Amino acid sequence: MTTIFYDGKNLHADRARLLTCVPSRSLFDTTKLFRSPDNQIAIACCGAIPVAGEERDAVFLLARDILTRMHTGKMRDREYIKDYDCDKYKPARIRSITFIGMSDTHAFRVNEGLISPQTDQPTYGGSGGRYAFAAYYVTHDAVAALECAFRLDRLSGGGIDSIPGDSLAPFTIG
Repeated sequence: MTTIFYDGKNLHADRARLLTCVPSRSLFDTTKLFRSPDNQIAIACCGAIPVAGEERDAVFLLARDILTRMHTGKMRDREYIKDYDCDKYKPARIRSITFIGMSDTHAFRVNEGLISPQTDQPTYGGSGGRYAFAAYYVTHDAVAALECAFRLDRLSGGGIDSIPGDSLAPFTIG
């Protein structure tokens, strides 16, 4: 499927994307890391990637709502996208996107509609993510961990993009 990885401070992703018409083939020229226009939020997506327009706006809107709850201490250990005002996040396909979001101080993972806080804890997404996760515990090096995932998952690869957490602007509410 591809690999996205959060090492507890920074967000990383490979450059592979599955072709939806031929799911066993990958393209290796895709950006899967995105910054919000105000540079307060970064997201890494795998699976159905919201490359532009309405879908990406919906993902950033959901990420802002999740991070606001985290920053104000209102988020439970686990929540579901369906617990949020889903009509606000159009199109409906956003419910099936797997992504990791982060601000300068907090992070979370969304997988199959489940939202899990991940601040300071490594997490992953995609078919190569579990390999990167395991390799990170051995190496404590995110780049080496993703390179290991590339060797073990033929649908991952194509280079590594990263967004350091300290390169984001401070998260503001309101």
